[in-house]
Amino acid sequence: FLGISIVAAKGVVPDSVIYSFYIGAAILILCVIYTTAKVKEMPPKEYAEYHGLDKPLDEVYEDLGKQALELYHQLMGLDKRRIQFMLTQEQVTQFNAFFSELLMEQFAMLGDGISSFIFRLGLSAFRIAMILTLLRRYSEWDKSAPLFDGNTQALLCGDKDFTMALTIMNTLVNHTATIYAALAKDDEGLLNQQLAELTHAERIIYNALNDEFTTNDLKNVAIEKNINADTARRYLGKFANTYHIVERVKNGLYRKTKKQA
Repeated sequence: FLGISIVAAKGVVPDSVIYSFYIGAAILILCVIYTTAKVKEMPPKEYAEYHGLDKPLDEVYEDLGKQALELYHQLMGLDKRRIQFMLTQEQVTQFNAFFSELLMEQFAMLGDGISSFIFRLGLSAFRIAMILTLLRRYSEWDKSAPLFDGNTQALLCGDKDFTMALTIMNTLVNHTATIYAALAKDDEGLLNQQLAELTHAERIIYNALNDEFTTNDLKNVAIEKNINADTARRYLGKFANTYHIVERVKNGLYRKTKKQA
């Protein structure tokens, strides 16, 4: 096209890519110049009145900055004293059950490689719960006394914050599994495998499942059809990540995305 090559020798960037970057950079610079010259910035007070805000945005951000600084000073005031963040016994039970089931589920579908990602999600969930609990404690602090008095040795996770952390993980695991499966297919050269037909055994399992089903439903169908449970879980992994005819709703719950004859 226009005499510009779209191919190049191994290790060399094609001319089409180079010119695309130059053209993109030029367009970006022109847009910045035009915006600077033609677009009028609304004053903060006028912006606040237009959007029905109690105070201008610059004051809102200034207040948030002051709150963050105050929290920082409260934490620095602890000096070398350590406060341990802890889950309740019920939360520990829920946490272990959630990630144990998640690990078994994803391991069966995607293999051992996904395990390290699930472990990292577990660590992230703990840290997110800790941050949310600390922020909630700060938001409810009346400032008549230090955020942590001299007798405080532990910060107990709030139930709302714990539930929110697991909810966030439930979303992240979907993205993690999707990206992992895509990278695995690239590595194995199976980019078009989603177009393959279901095998006879896979179709038996798929057709026997309801439009929305749990991993226990899958296990029961496998028993009914005399198919090994581990094999059925591998089929589920292919349904979700290869054929894309099943989507994960949340931990242990799945939904069919389209009919398969």
